[in-house]
Amino acid sequence: MAAATYLSLLGDVEDAVQLLKKEEFYREAIALAKVRLPPDHSLLSELYLTWAVKQEADMQLDSAAKCYLAAKQPTKAVMVLLRRKDSASLSVALQVAQITQQQDQLVQVVEEAVREAVERETTDRLEEGVADIAIEE
Repeated sequence: MAAATYLSLLGDVEDAVQLLKKEEFYREAIALAKVRLPPDHSLLSELYLTWAVKQEADMQLDSAAKCYLAAKQPTKAVMVLLRRKDSASLSVALQVAQITQQQDQLVQVVEEAVREAVERETTDRLEEGVADIAIEE
């Protein structure tokens, strides 16, 4: 981390950001890049994508989706959110797909939401049936 600070002080911001990225200090690398590099610099998008992949591997799916959105990769964000299979994530995935006008993704999100609702209804009925059996005994 100290080496990145020295590089930054010497004006070699890109190398400092790359060093932070290499050491997996993604938050710090992004903060430095946002402050010292132009907003459209390709390194910023690269950082978000790299961090998203790492978070996805670590099953930090919400954070991975945020990084994909920051990197202007809404399709990947929707796909990550679909992996969560809970109603809140499906709702956000649907909103992202609508806002970014991803018709194929919209269909997939709706299908997944229906599938989840059917499974939840089936589970609820099963739990009710088990409760009825327990009461009858």
